[in-house]
Amino acid sequence: MAGNLTFTMIKPDAVEKNAIGPILKIMNEAGFVIKAMKYTFLTPGLASSFYSVHKGKPFYEALVK
Repeated sequence: MAGNLTFTMIKPDAVEKNAIGPILKIMNEAGFVIKAMKYTFLTPGLASSFYSVHKGKPFYEALVK
């Protein structure tokens, strides 16, 4: 699988539930290697850009709040 990359975002509800560690453990046990990790907060503008493929869908507004 050389050359394959996967982007993962741990969403706020999982962070609030202190699930970051268990999520990373599951990923490692599944064979993923974490090359980099960044903690950030999405602004409404960044969220709108990231979720733009969902624009117009009923759940879009909840995603970008």
